[in-house]
Amino acid sequence: MPDEPQAKQGAARGVLYIAFAKFYFIFSGAAIQVTLTRILPRAMVGAFQTVSSWVSPLNNVMVTGSIQAVSRFTAQRPEHIRA
Repeated sequence: MPDEPQAKQGAARGVLYIAFAKFYFIFSGAAIQVTLTRILPRAMVGAFQTVSSWVSPLNNVMVTGSIQAVSRFTAQRPEHIRA
């Protein structure tokens, strides 16, 4: 199949994009935590962390669900992958 090397290359590129995105979000999250503790009063940082801890599980469910939904529909109709 002539498309197989292209598919492998595209998959490898996708893995790199995802790895970079995860590194970026981990780094920026750590930077936000460090910066907030320096510029905000302690009570506001605590409030931010409390709200963040409540919103984070919802955010994780939404992100994982959207990735799985896209994967499911892509697997069902591989001819529409680019769309």
